[in-house]
Amino acid sequence: MRMSVSPKEIAEYLVNEFGHQKAIEECHYHLNRCIDPETSGIWHNIGAALNGMQPVQRCN
Repeated sequence: MRMSVSPKEIAEYLVNEFGHQKAIEECHYHLNRCIDPETSGIWHNIGAALNGMQPVQRCN
């Protein structure tokens, strides 16, 4: 399957939308629900991109 965005771009979106920890939780949730190996591989790549990112510390 050819994706129009990269797993890294999806990971960045998830972090911006949910924060780093919640993005990882969402990724694990979707990865655990996958039956199709191709879809599972995509979520695995997104998870790898998330794991390569440093959590952003928020200033209050």
